[in-house]
Amino acid sequence: MADMTSSKLKLYLLESLNPFVNLAYENHLLRSHSENESQDQIILLWKSSPSIVMGKFQNPWVECRVKEIRDRGINLVRRQSGGGCVYHDPGNLNYSFIGPRSHYDKSANAGIIVDALRSLGIRAFENQRHDLRVDHEGEDYKISGCAFKEIRNSALHHGTLLMNADLDILNKLLRSKFEASTALGVKSVRSNVINLFDISNSLSEEKIKTSIQDSFGKYYKTDVEVLHITEQDICMLPDMISKISDTSSWQHIYGGTPKFSFKLNNIEVISKYARIIQVSNDDKDLLDLVIDKTYYEENILEKDKLSQKQHDFINACHEVLFL
Repeated sequence: MADMTSSKLKLYLLESLNPFVNLAYENHLLRSHSENESQDQIILLWKSSPSIVMGKFQNPWVECRVKEIRDRGINLVRRQSGGGCVYHDPGNLNYSFIGPRSHYDKSANAGIIVDALRSLGIRAFENQRHDLRVDHEGEDYKISGCAFKEIRNSALHHGTLLMNADLDILNKLLRSKFEASTALGVKSVRSNVINLFDISNSLSEEKIKTSIQDSFGKYYKTDVEVLHITEQDICMLPDMISKISDTSSWQHIYGGTPKFSFKLNNIEVISKYARIIQVSNDDKDLLDLVIDKTYYEENILEKDKLSQKQHDFINACHEVLFL
């Protein structure tokens, strides 16, 4: 256990359900922690409106059903950490550990959540990937996936905790119909999942939060300062509106897609950052086109420059990608 003489324990309870706001704030806290060379240990507990949250190096078309996500009005988000694709809704509690990189311990962080759940009667355990799982009625289920990021002086370890999430939507949206010919980037690892409330009907969100707070303080043997943060508090921070705007932009979400290829009729199309970089028929007029037609609907000046051939090709790409 780390020496806590010159550090504090802080538990941030975020009241915002906006995933772009919450992830921008998480990033703000991580970078402030590093810039100040802080020794504080921090946990954020937060929830989101229905969202698919990708890892930094993932391909949305390969990982999930982008068309249905858009049709349902569900957020598609690209986070700052690596790892796989996860589903958020108000039945899912997210946790984010931020601490000094010199004392970064993934198993210690996972252990805090595990101990909190065990104190509530849930037989949780950590696996080699630091995901949290549970044995229930002879079956092994995943209850929490996690991802990580390290910067100069600080480290982030965040994860999901399925309380009462819509598992039907989760299982449907995280199974893409699209098949790429080739694709770089991180692939998600599929697992059987279960909600904590389906294991024990005596659980509640407040009990889980309180138990995490108690486990946090118990591990570090010091008091926990609890801070309630509203969406307005976050948005009033310097430069936060522009950071939220960047996080929710098409360029960040789709424009961050690693290189991949797909078949369009008899043409092999290679895309990087959601722009065409090569086609097997060597038609130079198709290079640098964006493969998502909605991009042009938001960028009218670029749309007006398209020829009919380019316009038709983009529509054809869209039909293949948005199944």
